[in-house]
Amino acid sequence: MGPKSTITGFRGAPNHLILGSLGPQPEGVGGGLRDRRSRGSLFRLVRFLYTTSEVSMRSLRLATTLALLPIAAAPLVAQKPLISQAALIEVVLTHKASVLRYIDAAPDSMLSFRPTKGVRTFAEQIEHAAWADALIAHLAITGSMKVPSLGGDSAVYLHNKAALKVYAAAAMDHAIEMVRGVSDAAMLEPIDMFGNKVTRGRGLMELLDHFPFTLGQTVPYLRLNGVTPPMYSPF
Repeated sequence: MGPKSTITGFRGAPNHLILGSLGPQPEGVGGGLRDRRSRGSLFRLVRFLYTTSEVSMRSLRLATTLALLPIAAAPLVAQKPLISQAALIEVVLTHKASVLRYIDAAPDSMLSFRPTKGVRTFAEQIEHAAWADALIAHLAITGSMKVPSLGGDSAVYLHNKAALKVYAAAAMDHAIEMVRGVSDAAMLEPIDMFGNKVTRGRGLMELLDHFPFTLGQTVPYLRLNGVTPPMYSPF
């Protein structure tokens, strides 16, 4: 048996892997010119494939690193409130206009009407819808449920349309005043809202939910008294 041809490894590739890829080596010194050329071509092909694979792996690692950079930087991006102060003010202004239209639509005789026993009268439902806006804003911003006096005597405004409108407008104005005193940054602060740990912005978003739910319940009151409810308007 003649001596085997030896090939020096490249880029850390084990010699036995390359030699193995070349197959059995021919006997004799060099194996002839054609064999040497064949082995040289095959060696260059293996080296090319090995080098290309190594470069591809480096490229993959680089691409993966670059792809993960935005994720790593995400915590550095400033958080935004769920809703802005300006948007909340516009919402309460819409509430104010809506509740006043509903009061105007009802005849004086309807203020004490209740569709069934055990539920609020029309005037009491209006009072609740307006007062709740004031409470939600006051609690989310001051942490207290002690809403200041909104003026008027319930023994009067629950039976008088003009007085009920004054009370409802005062409740909405208090909610607006509260929201105007809060910055968008303060919307991200944690608060306790009816026993729930939420951000101030999330707590104030109850304004979007409670009022339309409560005012909407007065529609049957109006229809049972032959009154067409006012058209909805978001502006």
